[in-house]
Amino acid sequence: MISKQHGECRNVHYIDRHAHLVFYEGESGLMTVLTNNKFSKIKSVMSTLDFTQLKEFREPVLWKAHYEPQEKFSMIIGVSTSEVKTISIASEHDIQPKRIKIHDHLWVWYSIFENCELNKPIKINAYDENGKLI
Repeated sequence: MISKQHGECRNVHYIDRHAHLVFYEGESGLMTVLTNNKFSKIKSVMSTLDFTQLKEFREPVLWKAHYEPQEKFSMIIGVSTSEVKTISIASEHDIQPKRIKIHDHLWVWYSIFENCELNKPIKINAYDENGKLI
């Protein structure tokens, strides 16, 4: 399903069965799609994260927010280097997002919010292994 609709699927990294999300690596980077309950149809392309942006911007973490009003579904998603050990989403009452290892030194962090819009601007706190704010 994914490779036919959205180009080459190089690797499926994670499937969130509760939220009906699929995280996979495609031609343009990490893709996140919202599917139907049976995972047989893509409802929405939620996010695309280009791994090279971390190097270009020389930042340890990059974030995006996505709101799908028809599905009443919001998501905050980011990508980080292994330098980042813990993240809290300050603008959403310090929620700690889920974490997925993509490559040796690359992590994806995400948090979903059903039936709500996000507080803007999105504020993220990232911490290193010593608990120091990055």
